[in-house]
Amino acid sequence: MPRNYNTYTKTYLNNRLVTGPDKGYFITAAILIFIPEIPFLIFICPLFEEWITPAIYVVSIYFWIAGYIFFFETAYTDPGIVPRGITNQDDNPFSSDVRQPLFKKIIVNGQQQEIKWCETCSIYRPPRANHCGLCNNCVEKFDHHCPWVGNCIGRRNYKTFLLFLYTVSFKCLFEMGFSIAHICVEAARVKDQHPDYSTSHIFNEALKKSHYLSIIIIVYSLAGFMFVASLGSFHAYLLLTAQTTNEKIKKTFKKGNPYKSSLWRNFLNAFCAPRYISFYKYEKNKEMVSLPSSFFNNSTPPQQLDKQNQSNNNNNNNCNNNNNNIDIVDSPNSSTNNSNQENTTQNRNNSNQNNNIGNINTYNYNNNNENNIELQNSLSMSGIEVI
Repeated sequence: MPRNYNTYTKTYLNNRLVTGPDKGYFITAAILIFIPEIPFLIFICPLFEEWITPAIYVVSIYFWIAGYIFFFETAYTDPGIVPRGITNQDDNPFSSDVRQPLFKKIIVNGQQQEIKWCETCSIYRPPRANHCGLCNNCVEKFDHHCPWVGNCIGRRNYKTFLLFLYTVSFKCLFEMGFSIAHICVEAARVKDQHPDYSTSHIFNEALKKSHYLSIIIIVYSLAGFMFVASLGSFHAYLLLTAQTTNEKIKKTFKKGNPYKSSLWRNFLNAFCAPRYISFYKYEKNKEMVSLPSSFFNNSTPPQQLDKQNQSNNNNNNNCNNNNNNIDIVDSPNSSTNNSNQENTTQNRNNSNQNNNIGNINTYNYNNNNENNIELQNSLSMSGIEVI
């Protein structure tokens, strides 16, 4: 069925480029990255080309271009937007004329967590997902919405965001260090020519010979380094502790983090893991693919299950398996609805046993389970990694 994609996200080139609606700070950030490079290459590098090596040009330009690549890739990569639920239509048997339970309990690596029903997207959000009000989307492993790149930071663009921060930090440090060295070299020349000059006089003459550009670049690079490096240090802490900014602020894992692993594995997961496939399809209709009905683990609200059974007696979930990695436990609000459902569907209890509310519905994503092949294929076609 059609889905409602009333989002503020903008797409280009058949959905190959996905970005947020705000681009004011994005343009400002692009200009701020560009400003110090030209005077640095024109006035600072020539001195060290003779004394050290011409490679200073190569290193400077390399990190400058790399910073821009990571910057634009972060800004125009789908952060992990979750497809929405079915729109409310007359031909939709599951129209939301009733209110869904707000929370469902899940078991992740032996720890109980909660997933929340998103009223805007009409889905139960996957673990670690959150709704961005600026983009009007639910985003997988949502970290934050970054105005400087004009996009959400999530599962699919977090790595390039980190690389952007660390590349720009190194670039600021590189330019600041060589600008300080430039002033020191000019000061040494002035001292050789005028041994009787005082230290302050030598320093002033060195600044004049550098056209004051060195001190300007030093101040500019220092300010940029303090801002970007502090942000990079904070995210290094989050990376090594397997948290996101959103989870850190909300103190989500007070009772323990089920996703935490060793420092080395957390590092590998952030920088070396393959990028998840986007839910956007490269098609002219610019429609996001639909998730398999079983992905959100019986996300059809309890009040609607009786409608589903009446309209189709053969509608059974293909996801009742054992040895699961993630177990879904219906919220306590479902128990009342369960008794009402059982009274009206007693003749179908045997055929629809795994639709009963109040029981534990198990959804196994284990590759070794032969009975789960259909679900695995469905998940793979939708761009979801089966673990």
